[in-house]
Amino acid sequence: MLRLSAVGVALLAVVTACGGAAAVETTVTVISVPESSTSSTSTTSSTSTTTSTVPESTSTSEFLSTTSTTERFEPTLFCLEEPPPPYGREESPYEFDADFYTHYCSASGIYVVGSAQTPIEALEAAAQIVDRMLRHDPLLVADIIRSNHAVILTGIGETAADLPEWVYEEGRTYAPDPGHPGFASSGGGLSYTVSPADDAVCEVSAEKRGSYGTPDWGSVLVHELGHLVVGPAGISGLDALFEVGTNSGAWDSRHYAMTNPTEYWAEVVQVYLGQYEQSTRGFRQPRTRAELREQDPAAFDVVSAIFEGATLLHYWCDVYDGPVVDLPVVQNGPETG
Repeated sequence: MLRLSAVGVALLAVVTACGGAAAVETTVTVISVPESSTSSTSTTSSTSTTTSTVPESTSTSEFLSTTSTTERFEPTLFCLEEPPPPYGREESPYEFDADFYTHYCSASGIYVVGSAQTPIEALEAAAQIVDRMLRHDPLLVADIIRSNHAVILTGIGETAADLPEWVYEEGRTYAPDPGHPGFASSGGGLSYTVSPADDAVCEVSAEKRGSYGTPDWGSVLVHELGHLVVGPAGISGLDALFEVGTNSGAWDSRHYAMTNPTEYWAEVVQVYLGQYEQSTRGFRQPRTRAELREQDPAAFDVVSAIFEGATLLHYWCDVYDGPVVDLPVVQNGPETG
């Protein structure tokens, strides 16, 4: 429980600065997963030639248990070109639309799903982002799965309005425009994070550059996963943290982080995980983990407590010659190497 204790200490410092109150909730659930073989790393293309061992059963219930916190956690990462099986809590799993979702990946049990319009390479890259952000914290992974939260990639030419889960009610403040590139929503028993496939595979069209998918604007998926962890990680006191960050002088008023406390947090996550290291935007912001520590130390303390051990340290896309894809796609069932 070192992570949650660290969050409490960090937010206590924020409360002292702002005169507010904050509380951190804890959880005792853990996750255990079947052992899997390791896969080699490639940093140049979206095609992999390595092999891996896939569990005989891919039911999410195989990944969840309430065992001792001393049990070894073995992360798994695999993709299958077939509709995803039931997902989430064993007592109330979510049934994906098999006519729409044609393939999926599993990052230690967290599903990343897509339609026929979603390239399998995009699912691979997104699954690796999920894995590298969260695999160090099995408690957090388990809580995400038990909340029936999956990651959905909209395919090439698709918008949120094409998703079977999507219900858009005009004028409802919680619902983004169907064409919005990334957001979190829920419906029909599934909680989900939506991100575009072209962002994951670094093939953002020219008209979209400047809104997402570039070093100046980071990764849609990393930003949305930043939102996701707030509840499962038991983070509270973001209003106070935002106030401290606003008064720190680290962020230009034009930066998206200054929109509100929740967007501020998601942008802090992006900075901490290296998504802005190559940013050339002309206004003030922390761009590296070291700059965040120096310029907005309260935010750094909280985000480092959550993501300590995360290995996603560089921008995912074309700054480094394309996405890092080291996960083999498995066709027609398990493949062993």
